Amino acid sequence: AVVVIAVVLVVASRSTGLLAGFAATTAVTLLVGALYAVLTGVGEALDRAGRDHDEMVGAVRAERDRTATVLRSLRDGVFMIDPQERVIDVSPRWCEITGYEASEAIGRKPPFPWWPTNEYSYREQKLANLVAGGPDREMRLAVRRADGTSIEVMAEFAVVRNDDGSVRMVIG
Repeated sequence: AVVVIAVVLVVASRSTGLLAGFAATTAVTLLVGALYAVLTGVGEALDRAGRDHDEMVGAVRAERDRTATVLRSLRDGVFMIDPQERVIDVSPRWCEITGYEASEAIGRKPPFPWWPTNEYSYREQKLANLVAGGPDREMRLAVRRADGTSIEVMAEFAVVRNDDGSVRMVIG
């Protein structure tokens, strides 16, 4: 509406010379006022979006910290694998058991160095089944430690799902 009034005033200023200066000044003032109102609204929307973003980042950080605290507190060796079969985290106890540093495991995809080489195909098939949402499993497995020795462990694998039922991760 402000823009329409401003356009009418500009047209009127061209047809009557007497009010030309007043009409043009009024039109520019109305347009600047309308632009200011729009920009103020955009600024407020951006401020709200920024606050919402900060709250979401805070919630994600809190969830990450809770998960890390739980992982560090476990007495069992635990690792987490995402749906792309990439290791996303390991517990300190897992590092002690296997002899691998967390940095040597996180980000890796199969075949993993802690898998015995003669079991690569079997393990890849089992992992693919779990990541696809297969049933949880409990089994005895050989683990090849970083120093080359082998140990046998009782492993339990659980599929963690998102609210929509899709696989979020596999924990083993």
